[in-house]
Amino acid sequence: MAANLTAGAVGTETDGSITCPAAHTATVGLKPTVGLVSTEGVIPLSHSQDSPGPMTRTVADAAVMLEVLTAKPEGYYQKHLKANGLNGKRIGIARNISDFNEVASTAFKRAIEVLKSQGATIVDNLTLDYQEELGQAEFDILLYEFNEGVNRYLAKTPDTVAVKSLAQLIAFNATLSEQRFNQGVLEMAGEKGDLNSEAYLAAKRVVTEKAQHKGIDQLLTEHRLDALVAPTNGPAWVIDTVNGDSYTGLSSSPSAIAGYPIITVPMSEHRALPLGLSFFSGANQEGKLLELGYAFEQATKVRRSPYFILSIDD
Repeated sequence: MAANLTAGAVGTETDGSITCPAAHTATVGLKPTVGLVSTEGVIPLSHSQDSPGPMTRTVADAAVMLEVLTAKPEGYYQKHLKANGLNGKRIGIARNISDFNEVASTAFKRAIEVLKSQGATIVDNLTLDYQEELGQAEFDILLYEFNEGVNRYLAKTPDTVAVKSLAQLIAFNATLSEQRFNQGVLEMAGEKGDLNSEAYLAAKRVVTEKAQHKGIDQLLTEHRLDALVAPTNGPAWVIDTVNGDSYTGLSSSPSAIAGYPIITVPMSEHRALPLGLSFFSGANQEGKLLELGYAFEQATKVRRSPYFILSIDD
């Protein structure tokens, strides 16, 4: 899709798996409210966070795809494609989830000026509290829900699939000569109990209270905000097949943990590689996010057709 080989694609996000690659490829990624789009056929990671959504070249294409994915009538989301969609909006900045990378922060500063020039009111220097506690709760929930979800998924696979449980998957990986990436996480999940476990239920209560009620919902209500905005992530990194991704920061976690929607749109480039801007809000606010993202997209026109970079100087 990023190479213009197709008009769009469907990604599945648990925490950043739509917005992160979209930002790094100068494309649009929209993770809907959890439950808005069916996860039928998707290998589960965490059912309270997993959400399929559009990955497209433009915000307009994302609106069309979301109508299809949600079986909404034509125009249901497309009516939010307004070039003046930022005018009169109140947009908050939670600095503790925004200032994670110097390069992204420099680009973000310029993006804020664009938002202002398009008529948005910026409410700055806010804080989304409890992020460390929520990160631990998110991981605990993921382990419990992956254990339950992948066992349920594998049990329904055809007879041609020999592995029917997480325990069998772990055992199969252990027989391979080449090390399996993140096998340790699978083993941690396999040791968890069912979804009636008190530790799981306690982590879920933390998310409801501190990610939703005292988190995003509270900031939106107290400051009369339409959305919050942040850089999607830092610059792209060199692929490392041994150690995995080398994140320099990302802003997807608050909306991911809360189960709320988020959209990323191209923001700028750094050394010919893209950076993205994310808008996120409360549950079922996809239309508003499309409106904000479309207005920013039309005001900046950052994305360009893909081309081969022969060297860093090209």
